[in-house]
Amino acid sequence: MPELSLHRLLGSGGENVIINMDLGKGGSETVMVKEVQIDPVTRGILHADFVRVSLEERVTTHVPITLVGASSGVSEGGVQEFLLRELQVECQVGRIPEHIEIDVSPLDIGDQIRVADIKPQEGMRIFDDPTTIVVTIVAPTVREAEEVMEEEVVIKEEEKEPEVIGEKRAEEEE
Repeated sequence: MPELSLHRLLGSGGENVIINMDLGKGGSETVMVKEVQIDPVTRGILHADFVRVSLEERVTTHVPITLVGASSGVSEGGVQEFLLRELQVECQVGRIPEHIEIDVSPLDIGDQIRVADIKPQEGMRIFDDPTTIVVTIVAPTVREAEEVMEEEVVIKEEEKEPEVIGEKRAEEEE
């Protein structure tokens, strides 16, 4: 398979893309990408493994999570932490989603979404621990200006010039 074609397939559908691979005289097969090896320097594809699948077959795969919406907690000054970026799911090959969308707009500061809060599509099973936090909105950490100045003073006091071995101190000379 030409590298450019594989790059286009992976870019459009991710690693869960279903490919109808023409094998020449051997006919054609429905396959999925099993593994891709990428050169760390050039980012070119070195090798790709495919696995033959049936569209009715159930497989276990990882599906990326996409956050949608603007959280009201972030607009109030909170910080959004995106902790789990993909889910391990089992479903039919023909029904693997490109991504799973999670709406974060109702989240306020202190709110979170766990795996248990995600409603899977019909026929899909999620294997991740239901108590795992996917996204949370935390209160910002604010340090008072006085605390920062006190820390700077302490650091400056600790940055005294080191004693040079072999030289006498001014106290010893007197």
